Amino acid sequence: VYKRQPPVNNQTHVVILCSDEVLAVVPQNVSSKFPFPCSTTETTNFPFNFATLTAIYYWCEQYTAKGVSVVTIPSPNPFTAFEPMVKDKGPWEKEFFEKGLSKGTDGTILYVINAAEKYAMDGLFDLSIAALSCVTRGSSESEILGALHCENHSQITDEERAAVTKNYSWFKDATATKKK
Repeated sequence: VYKRQPPVNNQTHVVILCSDEVLAVVPQNVSSKFPFPCSTTETTNFPFNFATLTAIYYWCEQYTAKGVSVVTIPSPNPFTAFEPMVKDKGPWEKEFFEKGLSKGTDGTILYVINAAEKYAMDGLFDLSIAALSCVTRGSSESEILGALHCENHSQITDEERAAVTKNYSWFKDATATKKK
């Protein structure tokens, strides 16, 4: 996956415009494994950022959209770090976590979880949720908010609630007070 626009051969690559306005050039042999259609003649719009597309790219390259990790994910997850969970069976998952999911505090892990849910990528969803539980377990509130790329406040603002409700129609009902 390339983060700039080199000359594109539409016979071998597709162009995807991410929500952060980054153009990605993806080989068709990988984009054909994506859970969403990619045009070979026009730019495909992707509703998530470039980091999320990159995670989906690597997941689909390794497992395909419907694939499942070779790592057995325990439920409930007793691990406080991701590496011990994947140490015996998941060298690819360890690298995937280190290079993508855990990088910085840009909220990548949440975007990947949202994209995996949107596109029914259950294997990616499960691994990302396990990674999130490892990242947040035993952390302070400020560390958790940093890992989730949230502002350090204790209430969701009306603007934040409106933005979430716009993208997730179920949110309003899920957070409404239950009337008796």
